[in-house]
Amino acid sequence: MKISYNWLQELLPDLNSAPKDIAELLTLHSFETEVAGRLAVNPKVQVRKIIKLEPHPNADRLQLATITNGLEKITVVCGAPNIKIGQLVPYSPPGTALFDETGQDFTIKETTIRGVTSPGMLNSLRELGLHPEHAGIWILPDDLPLGTSLADHFPADTILKAEITPNRAHDCLSHLGIAREIAALLALEVKPPPLAELPQPSSSINGISLGDINIPRYMAVGFTNLVAKPSPLCLQAYLLASGAKPHNQLVDITNYVMYEIGDPTHLFDDQTLPGQILGVRPATDGEKITALDNEVYQLTRDDLVITIDDKAVAIAGIKGGAATGINPSTTSGLLESANFPPHAIQQTAGRLNLSTEASYRFARGLDPNLIDISTRRVAYLLLTSGAKITGVMDYYPKPSRRPVIKFDPNQVSQFAGLNIAPDQVKDILIRLRCQVDDTAHLWAVTGPDDRLDLNIPPDLIEEVLRVIGLDKIPSRTPNITAASRPLSDRVQWRELTRDLLAAAGFTETYNYSFSHQPSLDLVGQTLDKSIAIEITNPISPEQKYLRQSLLPGIYGHLLANKSKLGKRARSVEQAIFEIGRIFTRGDEGIVEGIVEIEHVAGISWGEEGQAHIKGTVDDILDQFSISRTDLSRFGQVGLLDTDTRLAQKLNTPVAFFELDFDRLINSAERDPDYQLTTGGPGLKYQASSKYPPVYRDLSIIVSPQVTIEQIQGLIEDTGKDLIADVDLFDEYQHQGQTSYAFHLKYQSPHRTLTDQDIEKIHHKIISVLTKELNAQIR
Repeated sequence: MKISYNWLQELLPDLNSAPKDIAELLTLHSFETEVAGRLAVNPKVQVRKIIKLEPHPNADRLQLATITNGLEKITVVCGAPNIKIGQLVPYSPPGTALFDETGQDFTIKETTIRGVTSPGMLNSLRELGLHPEHAGIWILPDDLPLGTSLADHFPADTILKAEITPNRAHDCLSHLGIAREIAALLALEVKPPPLAELPQPSSSINGISLGDINIPRYMAVGFTNLVAKPSPLCLQAYLLASGAKPHNQLVDITNYVMYEIGDPTHLFDDQTLPGQILGVRPATDGEKITALDNEVYQLTRDDLVITIDDKAVAIAGIKGGAATGINPSTTSGLLESANFPPHAIQQTAGRLNLSTEASYRFARGLDPNLIDISTRRVAYLLLTSGAKITGVMDYYPKPSRRPVIKFDPNQVSQFAGLNIAPDQVKDILIRLRCQVDDTAHLWAVTGPDDRLDLNIPPDLIEEVLRVIGLDKIPSRTPNITAASRPLSDRVQWRELTRDLLAAAGFTETYNYSFSHQPSLDLVGQTLDKSIAIEITNPISPEQKYLRQSLLPGIYGHLLANKSKLGKRARSVEQAIFEIGRIFTRGDEGIVEGIVEIEHVAGISWGEEGQAHIKGTVDDILDQFSISRTDLSRFGQVGLLDTDTRLAQKLNTPVAFFELDFDRLINSAERDPDYQLTTGGPGLKYQASSKYPPVYRDLSIIVSPQVTIEQIQGLIEDTGKDLIADVDLFDEYQHQGQTSYAFHLKYQSPHRTLTDQDIEKIHHKIISVLTKELNAQIR
């Protein structure tokens, strides 16, 4: 959210802190805030009046505008279609610095355009650096003195940018909300914006009455004597500082109040409303509406619309309709202020890809009581401009009330570990606009209407502590004296089995608890649907059942890493395992309910895989003191069928095992003796180098007797600290020789390596490999 520092100073007359200090204050106590930049008009830009318009003699789309400062007249070339005789406009004489479409500044010069000399130019908002809009010349209010510098009427402003967190969107997406936040932190007084007194609500306004209103609150106020002229420059300045484009005073006032109070409103031209019964309803599927941006939107029944005699005239909470919007001839209007369900607005804005300032606020939730404030504020500004109220309607069947929180002020000190007196707690809560009744031991605290995030005691504790400052809470090392609890037998057996498998050369893997149909197909297995557990919301159609075995997932993991098999350590057979749960129905589907059974499973591939699996399973049974003759009671051990698709893809033998871990634990003939490791060899930390790496590839041909470990060892020993990584990325056999390709990463921890450094060490590595391994360079 963009924040005008000038606007904050208007709301906080005693604010003396610099913008940078305000940004730091809000960042420390509330939400991240930064100084985004300045908003100012070049002092050379002048206020001029158009007194004559003529077509350009050599260009159909250009005009010759004669302008005056009250003393002299000049003629400039202008291509904007929105200028008229009698308007006040900004004029930049030659030598004025302006901005182009990319935001880069340029200096205007006297230029000849199609044979006509133009001494300067009339300016759009973009050219003045005030807004990206470039659709036409900026039309100024008609009360500005001719010939004066526009900067005299448009004070320079500093723009802050705050990242309002979701829990504070209810009260801080407005300048008044930010001002209240600063006031609470600095103990300042907020100058509240003046509000109008509204007449008592009636059943209709100028023949328009309320029909079905399917939202918490809807308020409407009728106005006459409206004039759609340019807004006062001070109001336009605040809108531009907030990132909004000025239109006319009627539209600008509603936008101004949204940025000031935080509650969006909308003004209809009531002469264009097609009926008399105003309502709010869900749209019908396929219903269309042309919005103020002249885009046609197709709605669904999940969207809300504002209707007149059941005809949609606005997309509720997002954007008004083009047919009923304010136009230059508007003289009477109907002001709408409503409270919409946040989820409905968020859903519609997302589906239509139509995010507006109004939808952004409604989607995060607003209190219905805020409607009274925003409506009265709009009414005050319209009345000040000469409008008159014709009536008020207010649908509010269930008024909202903030909860009364029973609060122990001593809990603040207990949570913070800091001595905070109850008087200080009370003072902070009052500064946060809370009502505090401290007559009893437990205080009765009621948050302000717009603080929808204050509902329970921890919310109040958090508020008090952030106002004090979390940096004020001292850091202390916790005093832990309680002895650690002993591990359960199940955890001990699990850790013992993990250690055993790791020592046997297995690597642990984790898979989803879902049965993956493609993995089942790879090994020719089918799911037993009679005991399968179907998932209500599966992440994919192939994974809509919980798994009945660990092996398919492990096989899938093996296939996904097929390209890496055997490349790192060919002298050692590789294997992976998993300890996890499978799922089935009670008593094999006879009894309702889901049963979780813990299993341990693993696979080993290569010529020695079967022996590896057999020896490992024997060790597991020995660990539990279970006889090897009882293996069939606990699971299965075998060799993957060579006819399966997986075996054909891998082209290597794959042995497997899967055991019922729960049954192993229950059948164990001894107690587990796992000991937590509390010490051991210390690990040495090595910082990452801050200097850039250099990569080189190395391809060699060696005899089949040479192992990868030998090659990597020689490369690392020769390169020493300059070799950061050696990665094998290719291997193949050809004519009785083996070819390897390595990716070498050169990097120094102390300096940036030069080409000469790299060439020297790279040639040295090649020389060593040639000499020691009789290698040939490819």
